[in-house]
Amino acid sequence: MKNSFAAFFLLVSNLWGQGQVEFRPIESIRIEQNGDRLVIQIPPKAHLKTTFLKVEALSSPQAIRMGALPRASGQDELGDDIYRQELIWPIFFNTVEPELELTVTYQPCTEGPGGICYPPTQQKIKVRPMVSQSSADPSFPWWSFISIFFAGLLASFTPCVYPMIPITIAVIGIRDISKKRAAVLTFALVMGMALTYSMLGVIAALSGSIFGSILSSVSFIVAMSTLFFIFGISLLGAFEFSLSSSVQNRLQSWSSRSGIWGPFLTGVALGPLSAPCIGPILGTILITISQGKTLFLGALELFIFALGMGVPFMMVGILGAQLPKSGAWLEFLKKTMGLMVLSFALWTLRTILPVAWLLGMCFALAAIAIPIYLKIKIDSSRLKILHKSILAVTTLFVIYFALRLTEIHFKITIFRGTTARILGLDQSFKKEWMNQDLEAAIEEAQKQDRPILVDVYSDWCAACFELDQNTWPDESIRDYIQKNYIAIRIDMDKIRPDLAKRYQIIGYPTILVLNTEGREMKRALGYRGPQEMLQFINLNQVK
Repeated sequence: MKNSFAAFFLLVSNLWGQGQVEFRPIESIRIEQNGDRLVIQIPPKAHLKTTFLKVEALSSPQAIRMGALPRASGQDELGDDIYRQELIWPIFFNTVEPELELTVTYQPCTEGPGGICYPPTQQKIKVRPMVSQSSADPSFPWWSFISIFFAGLLASFTPCVYPMIPITIAVIGIRDISKKRAAVLTFALVMGMALTYSMLGVIAALSGSIFGSILSSVSFIVAMSTLFFIFGISLLGAFEFSLSSSVQNRLQSWSSRSGIWGPFLTGVALGPLSAPCIGPILGTILITISQGKTLFLGALELFIFALGMGVPFMMVGILGAQLPKSGAWLEFLKKTMGLMVLSFALWTLRTILPVAWLLGMCFALAAIAIPIYLKIKIDSSRLKILHKSILAVTTLFVIYFALRLTEIHFKITIFRGTTARILGLDQSFKKEWMNQDLEAAIEEAQKQDRPILVDVYSDWCAACFELDQNTWPDESIRDYIQKNYIAIRIDMDKIRPDLAKRYQIIGYPTILVLNTEGREMKRALGYRGPQEMLQFINLNQVK
């Protein structure tokens, strides 16, 4: 931190004629304790990304537990949640020590013209442990329980669960018994489901960040994508996960002799069987739980999810309610869910597959979807409108993916100008820049007797993304750079940290103008639009 602080003042003295940098990653962010809350004050025109937010008691890791983060203030250009003005974060103490030193990690960015994303920064703060005002996490939004309940209810109407409701009720032997007995058996079934999902919640809460790191590993991504692919083609009719009539009869016979344990164990088994359709919903909840939820809340959230999922079972088992008959609507829903699950399988691969492969798979899936929908016979007039709308959207996706593949294969540009910028596709300028190898750029600069333009970026930097979307694709910028510079893009955060020290990089993006020896002539911090950037790189102004 001291080195970064010193680098800051060196940079300010270098840029005195270009305006002072008012924001300072450490000094501008105020962190203090307010009872059982950690309050982080964020100055105007700045924000913190949730990606790097972390609070640790390094001397005693079990001494604190951070509550759930409040709702974010918004999102940056990368789609990451951010906080502005003030972040109030509940903190729970589990220690008798009179004082603790906490290390707070955050990643600040400034906004607007000249916006800069600084590297993850740390501050140390001393706090006095105290008893929280409530034994429950006060920041936990109780409305989340309601939304999770309805997520479970929605999951029960997916094609993997809905058709199993009458079969399951028949298997556990609800017919021809008193309503009181039916209520007990059905409740046992739902409790079995709740046990399965609650255990998942406990595992997610216990594993915490380990759960998140497992989810981001390549082996897990491939395994999950393969699993969702199998489930997806099953929903499309390639094969079915079903019990034969003889097995159903044996289960019914065993269930009638086993009291409440039969329905309970049936409910336990029902959880994994419903995975093909509810995996994306369940996965989202599990990831949320792993990000700081307590053991109790983790189990409770998944318990409530199971209760919502069990509502139709209770209605059929206890009240004898009749489910709507299967028909074209269920077939339509089943095929749609199958395509959605396959889409989710591709989405999980987005971080490990080359763009061309991913686009090819997306094109194939969209092309296959059209004949699948055309084969479905729709009777309802309302469903026909939805059916035709989905067909039209799917056709547009086929055209889009075909054009994107054409661009990549033939190395041409189809989406240009405003259209490309809106779609975020105009990245062809990168072919005109060298990549990471500054030493090779210096050699080329000496051969051509040209200065070097360096775009210093990081993959977590939203302002860098803005440059790639708005500034570098501009035709006037591209033309000027090609005629006057040797251009190179360098990730000095992960790939070339040695250069970050050499050039005293304190924030991203940083634009450097170097001479043929690699010595700095000029620099700019933060995002600049095309006109500002053109003015900055104008060689007549470089001294």
